[in-house]
Amino acid sequence: MQRSIKARLTITLICLLLGSALLQGLLQSLQIGSLFTRAAREQLFAQARQIAASMRHVASNTDRAAFVQELALAGGMRISLLNAAGEIYLDSDQVAATPTAEVSSQPEVETAWRQGSGWEVRFDEATQQTVLFVAWQDELPEGSAVIRLALPYETLQEANSSIWSMVGFGFLLIAVATFYVSIRLANDLIKPIQKVTEAAQKIVAGDLQQRITIERQDELGALVTSFNQLANTNRKRYQQIVAAKEEFETVIQNTVSGIFLLDAHGTVLLSNPSAGRTLGFDPQEDIPDHFCRLVNDASMRQALEEAMAQKQPLKQYVTISTPTKGVVELNVIPLVASDRFVVVFYDISEASRLAQIRADLITNVSHELKTPVTSIHGFAETILNGDLVTDADGRRFVKIIYRESRKLLRLVNDLLDLSRLELDPNVMDKRPVDLVRILKEVVERDTPLAAANQITLKLAVGVEEAILIGDEHRLSQAVDNLIGNAIKYTPPGGEVRVNLEYKANGFQIAVYDTGIGIEAEHLNRIFERFYRTDKARSRQNGGTGLGLSIVKHIVELHEGKVWVESKVGEGTAFYVHLPSQAGKQ
Repeated sequence: MQRSIKARLTITLICLLLGSALLQGLLQSLQIGSLFTRAAREQLFAQARQIAASMRHVASNTDRAAFVQELALAGGMRISLLNAAGEIYLDSDQVAATPTAEVSSQPEVETAWRQGSGWEVRFDEATQQTVLFVAWQDELPEGSAVIRLALPYETLQEANSSIWSMVGFGFLLIAVATFYVSIRLANDLIKPIQKVTEAAQKIVAGDLQQRITIERQDELGALVTSFNQLANTNRKRYQQIVAAKEEFETVIQNTVSGIFLLDAHGTVLLSNPSAGRTLGFDPQEDIPDHFCRLVNDASMRQALEEAMAQKQPLKQYVTISTPTKGVVELNVIPLVASDRFVVVFYDISEASRLAQIRADLITNVSHELKTPVTSIHGFAETILNGDLVTDADGRRFVKIIYRESRKLLRLVNDLLDLSRLELDPNVMDKRPVDLVRILKEVVERDTPLAAANQITLKLAVGVEEAILIGDEHRLSQAVDNLIGNAIKYTPPGGEVRVNLEYKANGFQIAVYDTGIGIEAEHLNRIFERFYRTDKARSRQNGGTGLGLSIVKHIVELHEGKVWVESKVGEGTAFYVHLPSQAGKQ
């Protein structure tokens, strides 16, 4: 490629320089030839005037004829004299004398009679040559006469040939100089480019230390400087990439999570030891291969196939049986730009076992507590209603026992309820239900509580019916918890509004209040069990810290989502979005 550029550049320079030199030589030659012809014409006119002057001093016709012949022979031309009648009365070439009528009718002669002088270049039939004719009209002793001189054009061409020889010799010298200058100039321009190309090829081959040294202050020098700067930048970036790659590989190889990198066809391009230990294959020997041949567990293969088919981020808990029995948390993230998938999974068997133990403990303890707490609560209520204790202090103590046992009973019931929701996804009795009817019933049921707390409770429904597949009792429980929570944290004179509308292919319930609001730092944890933003106030209002956690579980079991927005001092809004499987009615 370099030679091709050099050859093209050299040929281009040679063509340009030789072409310009040749064109200039031709123009100058033509100009010189034109000037030479004009000079010859002027010289003939001068000779004609000289002949006229000499004729006036030569009286004898013999002497005149001899003078004309001598002058014509010396100048290599033909001289003719015509009188006013148009007759040739003296001619230097008697042998090839042209008839008088033909000579007198020639353009140069007619022009000389009219204007005093005339000339023309034409082919002469008598001599079979191209001839320059000039005619000069003057007064001689015998009267007005025209002196015509005829000079063959070959004489002029012989004079021009020397000019063309000089032009050709000059062109040859210019051609030699052009070849030398073109080659030197092409080498001077191509040499830095060749160095840049060679250095770039070595860099591509892996030699990142390549640099170019050249002393130039023109654009090629700037190119070399920029190339060196680019090479330095690329070397630094390569070092950074290598370091980052090593760090990445170290992290991947030592992380406790299993990692896959899958292409669009399911081939495992990258894996780490944790993945091999969890699923029972060798990440060094078995990669690359399709995950169906690496993963022995059918449930894991099915989960990966579904995730790749959906091409959506997926988080799923998978129970595997091979190579060992356990529970895996599977996360699949599609890389849309490269049409690949990152799979991250880790064994949560121990955490799942501990969670199960905790849930069983809570359930068992709650069951064990429920009977005695119910008995205590019932006995305290019987004592109070039956006036079995008349002592003022005794009745105060019994009231405390009754109140606290009621709180404890609510806590036990909420714990049992939450345990059932967590441990048994099939606890839901799903069937077509109407959210409009559920909301109306809950609002009607909670209106007395709101009135007792001097709070206005309103319902705004934007649809006639909101049919979806769900558990009526659980949905009613979730809405009741949200409304009760809003009433609990709204001061007297405030307002609680419940809205229902169709939005984003589902039904959205919003519970607004004008209460104290929630600080931003608590919003991310508000749905955690036992989490209270204001523990003293919550205890005062009899809260267990489980109501919002129960709401979250109920909504998620309906494949919906719940979130909260709040500003301190302005109020809080809880949103529940439930997908509409049956559509909007």
